[in-house]
Amino acid sequence: MHRRLDLSIISAGLVLAGVCCLSCSQETDMELQSFANSNEVPGEVLDKLTKIGFLPCDIKVKEGNYLLEGDIIVTPEALAEMSDPVSVPGPAGEEQYRTCNRVSYDRDGRVIKINGSRLRGSLSTGLDWAIYNYNILGLYLTFQRVSTGPADITVYTMSGNGGLAGFPSGGNPYSSIFIGMGLYYYDANVSEHV
Repeated sequence: MHRRLDLSIISAGLVLAGVCCLSCSQETDMELQSFANSNEVPGEVLDKLTKIGFLPCDIKVKEGNYLLEGDIIVTPEALAEMSDPVSVPGPAGEEQYRTCNRVSYDRDGRVIKINGSRLRGSLSTGLDWAIYNYNILGLYLTFQRVSTGPADITVYTMSGNGGLAGFPSGGNPYSSIFIGMGLYYYDANVSEHV
């Protein structure tokens, strides 16, 4: 009797899971279809970004810019500078964060000033370590943390655990980086790499 009851419960669970998966799949397909047909993101923008490797469902409009995969901001200016890649490395559908947009510099180098004065604890230490990691590479670009005065990049906090930033445009780095306040609960090694 217990075996028959167990099989009944398992069967009912599988049927319920199948219905849920079918329902979710149909909802996702409808969301993708309605998003792809949306006037919110212009067709030429969708075409360009999907050609580069982003999924249409991961492209949204945010304050006049385009938000990709929830953590990349692309301004219209940066989008205009983006060229179609010869090939996107990795398997199809794999996340990629590649652009040919670059920060300009000359042979004497360029110092990029970063204001991270809003960060505390492990987030502040993580920023210092990230700056150090880039600077030891010996590139023509170096990074300097500042607490006052003009900065090329300002670091802000946001809710959540991740980060949010954008691609360079006009030879300059994207001016803002957002770091999730939830990272306070991790050590500086995690913040350093976010």
